[in-house]
Amino acid sequence: MLTNFENIIDTNSFKTNMKFSEKNQKSKFLMHGPKFFDELRIYLIKNNKLGEYALPSSALATYILLHYKVNDLGRLPRDFKLSTIANESDIPYTTIHTGFQALLHSGLVREIFINGKIPVYEICNYARFNRTAKETKDNDGKLSYFR
Repeated sequence: MLTNFENIIDTNSFKTNMKFSEKNQKSKFLMHGPKFFDELRIYLIKNNKLGEYALPSSALATYILLHYKVNDLGRLPRDFKLSTIANESDIPYTTIHTGFQALLHSGLVREIFINGKIPVYEICNYARFNRTAKETKDNDGKLSYFR
């Protein structure tokens, strides 16, 4: 009779569908959820090291939630309201509003005008990060988003 964990692992062979290789192969993973790019993740990690000057947690929560609402260019819909995000996420409106103001102040989100008339909000650099490998010139073989 097996009594310790090591013996169990040694005697059982685990079956998996994953195939490990060192060759670069096309990914067969299906991504669910919003796109959150690796460069943004690295920026937020560095920003967090700023101590008292780092983005507040309300801004981080709002920033992540905004990624669910944007189009491929990183623009929010014209009828976008912060209350929609607050209701869907069960986060108080004041927290979302405070976070959104911090994002505007930090430059991660900005207001732009389409055709000089229609104001919409945009996540900065989203369109630049959301390019295919064929569209970008500085592609170094890495994914633009993390998993």
